[in-house]
Amino acid sequence: MIRSLGWLALHHGVGRALTFVFFLLLPLFFPLDVVGVFTLWFTAVAILAQPVFEMPVELSLTTFVAGHRTVDAARLTRAVFRWLPVVALSGWLIGAIAGAPPVLLGLVLLNMVLGRLQAAVFALERGRDRPEMEGVVGAGQRAVALAALIALWWLFGPVPEVPAAALAMGVATGWLLMLLFARKRLDALRDALG
Repeated sequence: MIRSLGWLALHHGVGRALTFVFFLLLPLFFPLDVVGVFTLWFTAVAILAQPVFEMPVELSLTTFVAGHRTVDAARLTRAVFRWLPVVALSGWLIGAIAGAPPVLLGLVLLNMVLGRLQAAVFALERGRDRPEMEGVVGAGQRAVALAALIALWWLFGPVPEVPAAALAMGVATGWLLMLLFARKRLDALRDALG
């Protein structure tokens, strides 16, 4: 239990502190009108997606896996992976009609969709009492997003797509780290089986 809390503290403590620094740096690196455009569309997507975010998907997945209800967990996981892209496409169409810059909107939606899918995977791992991946990936991807913000600002200047691209790069890096964790587990299983 204590070990699990340590890994989750790495993700939620260090990771959220890095996210705070990310958003704190925005008005220092970007003009306020650029920060406003990014923040407007980031917040609009978050508010419109709030019903999806408030669904108890992660809690249900953790409970199902911990209770060895694998059929229910598999069914819910398939539903998440099937419907979240449809919701994201709907959000993109609504944003496009509302006049959102297409690249900015696409990057914000990519970040949110990959993040929600990642949260579902983290919930499955929590149910198996394996929080290491969540701790390392959660903090690591936020550190990458912070570094990407600075690098992209230096390369492309103060445009609203830079913070959105940095966040998307962070969550994409998180998925790569998750694949490395999965590969490590598969190699260990292969070695154990001989």
